[in-house]
Amino acid sequence: MRTAAVLGWLSWAARQGSVSGRRKAAATRLLQARPMSCRTYSGGFMAGDKYDTEQRGRLHSAEFRLYFKNSKGKYISPFHDIPLFADLNEDEEVLAKRSKNNGNEIVFNMIVEVPRWTNAKMEIATKEPLNPIKQDVKKGKLRYIANIFPHKGYIWNYGALPQVMFWDLFI
Repeated sequence: MRTAAVLGWLSWAARQGSVSGRRKAAATRLLQARPMSCRTYSGGFMAGDKYDTEQRGRLHSAEFRLYFKNSKGKYISPFHDIPLFADLNEDEEVLAKRSKNNGNEIVFNMIVEVPRWTNAKMEIATKEPLNPIKQDVKKGKLRYIANIFPHKGYIWNYGALPQVMFWDLFI
């Protein structure tokens, strides 16, 4: 069974706003995708061994919730407790850079609410404790995304970057 969340890597070119220091350097570089070591959890991929998920309720039901756990087994919020930068040294809060022939690269964490090729519209429950992922409900009915022939469901991973509301680059 596929999980409703995938934590993976994201590449992205950022040239936005006027910020200073480390953020300006990060924003002005062309950020290139670099696959992280991935491990499978219930059909999804998680970055290394840092995070795990716990499913409660039946998939495709209003009671379905997907909770996140850290490497110590403690429940965490994907919205607040997973860092934006995958290479962030959590003890020192210093952005780690990897040297490459064409410059430095930065790897971001991404919380995928709707994995590719699925059509159940999932979302991070911002009003619930620990912000689990749940299926979206509109007018009392579970929401699904229409298929785009010849594909089924989303043709890409759909989700969010964690903690971007605290990063002044995006404000």
